[in-house]
Amino acid sequence: MHNATHFLPPISEHRLLVWLMTLGILLSALVPRQASALRFVAMGDSRGYTTAAPVNNTVLGAVNQQVTALNPSPEFLIFYGDMSYRAKINGQYTYSSWLNFMRAQPTGLPASLPLYLAIGNHELHEAGGTSVAAEEAVLMRSCQVAYQDFITANLSAQFMPGITNYNDEYKYLAYSFTADNGNSLFVVLDGFYVDPSQSSIPYTASGSLNQAQLTYLQTTLSASTAKTKFVIVHNPAFEPTDQAYHACWAPSMCSFWQIINDQNVTAVFNGHTHLYSRVMIDSNFNASNPTNNFTKSIPQIVAGTCGAPIAGTADEPAMPDGPPNWNEQKKFNYAVVDVDNSGSVGKISVHSYCSSNGSDPWSLCDTYTSHPPSQAAHNPLLLLNANGQ
Repeated sequence: MHNATHFLPPISEHRLLVWLMTLGILLSALVPRQASALRFVAMGDSRGYTTAAPVNNTVLGAVNQQVTALNPSPEFLIFYGDMSYRAKINGQYTYSSWLNFMRAQPTGLPASLPLYLAIGNHELHEAGGTSVAAEEAVLMRSCQVAYQDFITANLSAQFMPGITNYNDEYKYLAYSFTADNGNSLFVVLDGFYVDPSQSSIPYTASGSLNQAQLTYLQTTLSASTAKTKFVIVHNPAFEPTDQAYHACWAPSMCSFWQIINDQNVTAVFNGHTHLYSRVMIDSNFNASNPTNNFTKSIPQIVAGTCGAPIAGTADEPAMPDGPPNWNEQKKFNYAVVDVDNSGSVGKISVHSYCSSNGSDPWSLCDTYTSHPPSQAAHNPLLLLNANGQ
């Protein structure tokens, strides 16, 4: 009896190369590409319903805990206005108390998470009028200055870091910053600006953007080589529950969106309307806006309440439902945005989460991706919230 020696058949260089390439593709799909990824959270409108409870701490605290539990963690959070019911109550401005809550544990954000702000109309309303309607009828210049002073006093690596202001007059009201090594640009605007020549101006729900800010937006976007460009302003250009939902909410907002279209902005984020909505602004909107020519398809994402009274509830006037393509949810909400600038063209995925009352489980209520589903399915930037969803 002799021992037989068995040999495996030789593997050709071609077959080995194919096998190694396949293994590499499989492994790369499993490894998160954190070096080329950016994640941020967008939300707004945490105000309460009365001067006795100016911030809805219950819902805002629940959202903050959801944000804290995100994996991977976001690089920063953008809050676009209406922090508190009133800017000034009993002679005291409410901005600092809101910021303190946002940092207090266990209901606040991580101390290391940078926070950016856009101003809303409630940052400009004072308590003390003859009625709620009278208080909200005007926007106060003094509040706007106090808001700017508040940011100056708290400016840090975790609060409004690395921004470039339009100019001193618009300090912290109209500004820009970049992320992901300059591959993502963010432009923040003020839709309720009070000119220095006026102590107050009438409040108009739609808001507006003056020519100075429109020029600033155009100049900043056109000068940027960023792969992804985001614009944030408290008031949306299109009102998701208005009867004439294809029409711009204000003439200046039509001019605003023409710049958004022409500069091929990646996405626009708003609050002000107390619900969640995502609609693609495209050529279907031209008929209602005959002086404009929208040729792109760009998402307007309204993540409009992380505490403010939900549209259509007892504390908020009833509104007609938006059409199906507005992806409307009348719930508390926040949006998580994942950006991939690793290719020649930037890509984004937006996962939005909703809750009926803030204490019920938060669940995925809308998903938007700027690239085909086949690519999104293999995107390593998968969202995990506190419930592992």
